[in-house]
Amino acid sequence: MTMLTPEYSASLRDPKNALEDLRRKLGPIYGGEYLATLFHSLIRRERPRTVLELGTGLGVTTAWLASAVKENGIGRVYTYDNGSQFEGIRNAAASLLQEVSWPATSETKDYARFLEEVWRRAGVDNEIEFRLCDIDVRALSAGSGAIEGQGPVDMVFADYDHSPGNVVRLLGYLLPLLSDSGSVFVDSAPTHIPTHELIQRVLAELNSGSLTSFSDLGLGEEQHSRIRRLSSTSYFSYMPMIESEHRKQNSTAWIKALPRDLRASGFFLH
Repeated sequence: MTMLTPEYSASLRDPKNALEDLRRKLGPIYGGEYLATLFHSLIRRERPRTVLELGTGLGVTTAWLASAVKENGIGRVYTYDNGSQFEGIRNAAASLLQEVSWPATSETKDYARFLEEVWRRAGVDNEIEFRLCDIDVRALSAGSGAIEGQGPVDMVFADYDHSPGNVVRLLGYLLPLLSDSGSVFVDSAPTHIPTHELIQRVLAELNSGSLTSFSDLGLGEEQHSRIRRLSSTSYFSYMPMIESEHRKQNSTAWIKALPRDLRASGFFLH
C-alpha cells in the first residue's frame, strides 16, 4: 500500500494525474481509454468551439475532451446521457473512483453526482454542460437543448446506438448543424458490418449530391438546404478506426467534412 505522504497526496490532487488515472482505471469499462487521448490531440490541433457527445458513459472521454478545450482556451463540451446503464456498474465504478485522486466529497452512487466528481477531480467541470435525459437527435437538430444558439457543431462523438437506423437518423439530423470542416465519430460502427456498409453508402450519396437516405426522416426544407450547402462545399471522408485488441467496443467510425476547394477554405496554405 502506498503511504499517503504530503507529497503523494499533493500529486493526487493534480488534475493532470487524476485525468490519467481516470483514463487507466475507468476508461477500460467502456473501452475508451485510447480514444480519449486521440480526441484530446485532435481538439488541441483543430480548436473546435462546440463539441457534442451523445452518450456520456462514466464521463472519462468527456473529461479528456474538456481538458483539451480548457487547454485551448476556447470551446465547450455538451454531453447527453439518461444514465440507464449506470445502475449495473455503479458500485464497481464508484469503487474505482476512490482510487483516483483524493477521497470523494459527494455521493458517487448517484449518476449525475458521480459525473460531477469525475470532472471535478480532472479539473474540467467548468468546461462541460451535462444533460441527464434521453438522446433525441431530432430535437437537437430543431434547436432544442444545450447547444441551441451556440453556432455550428465542430465535433460529434456518438457512443450510444450504432445500429444502421440510428446512424441514418444521427447523420440526417446532425449534419445540418455540422461546421464545414466538422467531424462525426460513431463508436463501434466499423465492426458492425451493416452499419459500416450503410455509412459508406450514405457518404457516397452525399458526395454525389443526393439526400436519398434521409428521405424518410421528415427533414424540413431548411435542414435539407443546410445539408445540400454542406455537401456542395465539402466532401465526406470515412475512416474506420479498428483496434487490434479483440473486445466488444474496439472500433470507431470517423466521418470528416473536408473542403472541396482548399484555396477558398481559409486554411493556411504554402
